[in-house]
Amino acid sequence: MNKVYIVVVLACFTLSLSAQNLSKGIFSSQIKTLTAIEETLVARQNRSFSEKLDSITLSYGSKIIFYYNETLEVTRTSTVMPGVSGPLVLNRDYTFDQFGNVTCLIESGDSENRKSLYYYSDDGIYIVSKMVYKIKDGDWVLDEKVEYFQSEDESYGYAVKSEIDENGDWRNDEKVEYYFEDSKVMTEYKSNWDDGYNEWKTALKCEHTYDVDGNHISSTDFYKIGNEVDGYDWIPDEQKVYEYDDNGNCVMARELEYDSDLGIWELTSTTTLFYNLSQEWENIAGFGIYEMDQPFNMQNKLLNMSISTEDMTFEATFHYSAATSVRELQGRNLVVWPNPCGQTLHIQSEEIESVRIYSVDGRLLKTLDDGDKPVNVGDLARGCYMLKVSFEGGEAAVCKFLKR
Repeated sequence: MNKVYIVVVLACFTLSLSAQNLSKGIFSSQIKTLTAIEETLVARQNRSFSEKLDSITLSYGSKIIFYYNETLEVTRTSTVMPGVSGPLVLNRDYTFDQFGNVTCLIESGDSENRKSLYYYSDDGIYIVSKMVYKIKDGDWVLDEKVEYFQSEDESYGYAVKSEIDENGDWRNDEKVEYYFEDSKVMTEYKSNWDDGYNEWKTALKCEHTYDVDGNHISSTDFYKIGNEVDGYDWIPDEQKVYEYDDNGNCVMARELEYDSDLGIWELTSTTTLFYNLSQEWENIAGFGIYEMDQPFNMQNKLLNMSISTEDMTFEATFHYSAATSVRELQGRNLVVWPNPCGQTLHIQSEEIESVRIYSVDGRLLKTLDDGDKPVNVGDLARGCYMLKVSFEGGEAAVCKFLKR
């Protein structure tokens, strides 16, 4: 789990433009928070299929709709917002690799269209780079890239964003460095490239704290002032504070701004989250670039959230429905869930005689004579496998499943 953590935290840096596209015409900070939740729910839904997220209804007539393929992977989200001359729509279309990582994200709608291509290590665990394209004269043209690094001891990592300048050359733009302890990011440094000095200039710092259970309880932003002669100081700027219930769900998140004249923190917004505590939500760490940096933990199913500021309140309601991956094969209903799976794969059908699991190159890996029992796949490596279910009478059905 610690090996994929950097993928999660770096995603906050690389996907920020997606949230900015959504913010047009609504409220920037509220939409950014909601986008992080949307991404997290999409990623989780790709791994646990007892239910699926259908839509999120928002204040002021907005809505996010989720679309799935036959194996219940989210292939599109559509954000619909009211506009002066009619609804504004932002579509986000996703393509996956065999590990379930997003390899292509296309954002299209009333704002600027973008295409992002993601590249990973051979085992699918680490993200290596991201290429971003924009449409110019009707064609996709490369516009920016993000390159990632993590040290072997997993104590340090960074993401560097570069842009193509007017001469067609790559130019450094932004850099975020991460320092870890026990697989948790403790400090971030954000720098901008200085063309005059031909070096990175660090301008912002973010410090994180955690409770004894590992829950993220605060993040504090600082900005840098001073000079090389007199020295530099870090001045508090913004802070986020999180509260959790006994189940480990974040139930409240507060955003504060620091008043340097008075030397106090002032509350700017409060986010309250409500859950169905009787329904657990499998809490698996992020995979690939698809899961954004979730600032808080969710153990149970999220039902509603409310974001309040001094001037207004923003509401979001999450709608779900039952979901199983059902395939009609050889005249039989074969139900396999969850797909993708973690430790256990469930198979449901009538008159099952045996179950066999093969690698994609045809090697037999597991045999189970009692098809009514859950199949333990915890010892299988991440990847794609073939499932062969044999029925009484000699019939057989074959389908694929993905192991996380």
